[in-house]
Amino acid sequence: MARRRRKISVGDLSGGLALGLVLALVLGTLAAVTWRAEPGAGLGPADWAALRFTLAQALISAVVSVALAIPVARALARRRFPGRRALITLLGAPFILPVIVA
Repeated sequence: MARRRRKISVGDLSGGLALGLVLALVLGTLAAVTWRAEPGAGLGPADWAALRFTLAQALISAVVSVALAIPVARALARRRFPGRRALITLLGAPFILPVIVA
């Protein structure tokens, strides 16, 4: 039994484009840092330690954010309770206010 080929959707293309842009940004930054370093030096141990710390912190922050956001989003979508509208407005404040004010 032959499998039918799945058509490539706009979502697939936009997701691939977003992934490509993020990879280009990360790898381009790493290449620029390496290129500007002293000739033959590359990245030193302190640079690699800073990179590892940054990636670990980003991973932990993302996991904690998602772990907290999913139950809150479920509660806001499925439950009606006093203060719900105020909570939704408060959670949207970082998208409305400038970074310095927030």
